Amino acid sequence: MTRPQRQPVRHWLALLLIGLLPVAPNAAEIRWFELISEDAEASVDFYRELFGWRIERSPTGSLVAYLGDKPIAGISQIEATDNDVRESQWFPSFSVPNATLAADAAEKAGAEIVEGPAYVDGYGDYAVIRDPQGAIMMLANIGAVPVADKTAGNWVWGELWTTDTDGSALFYHALSELTMAWTDTSAGDKYLVLMQGEQSIGGVVEVEDPEFPTRWGGYIAVDDLEDTVEKARKLGGTIFEEELKPYRVAVLADPAGAVFFIYELDAEDAS
Repeated sequence: MTRPQRQPVRHWLALLLIGLLPVAPNAAEIRWFELISEDAEASVDFYRELFGWRIERSPTGSLVAYLGDKPIAGISQIEATDNDVRESQWFPSFSVPNATLAADAAEKAGAEIVEGPAYVDGYGDYAVIRDPQGAIMMLANIGAVPVADKTAGNWVWGELWTTDTDGSALFYHALSELTMAWTDTSAGDKYLVLMQGEQSIGGVVEVEDPEFPTRWGGYIAVDDLEDTVEKARKLGGTIFEEELKPYRVAVLADPAGAVFFIYELDAEDAS
């Protein structure tokens, strides 16, 4: 698997149109990840062993993963609809004050409503959507803390891989007035990020292959990248990239085919 090159938002017209779009009255940030798996049982065993997650069934019947006492992810079984395609995947949940209003804004901006809006006792209201470029995501008013806590086993970042950066910029602005901006990385290159005001909440990578399915990916922190890669291999995972130097990142997939990233912490992260 070759990591797509990061490209700029090319068209000035897209940036002009952003100022003309209606937006939902919602703040938004990634606070959770959901796994839909063609083999949830195998996925549970894999993540429990790899990251030490405690995975339990909630009162609603869904599976919830905990890091210590902190709930960090949901896991659901799905039925395969195409034997030639791995449909298992991770996708983020954006925390919004009102999932119904956010879903309405998303639909008006061209998204497909996959599930909901609905209310779950003890959880809140939520909706699952597919953005106009094809990426699945959840909108929910959950109380989990934002993805950013750099602790081994925790989610530390979300990244959108899209075949249409301009279209994605328009959509996420309409969803919650998110904007895109360039930032410098420690490796000395440029990286496009989604911004909520002055806060960066996720990354954006433009994919040049039109056959690539636009989707979100999540990064999980680890103390030792090499050891985690080897452990994942022994547990039946697939390794796409051993290491993306100088980013201290590897790209893996669980036994059911769901792709995720691991990010190696360093002393600066821990400080």
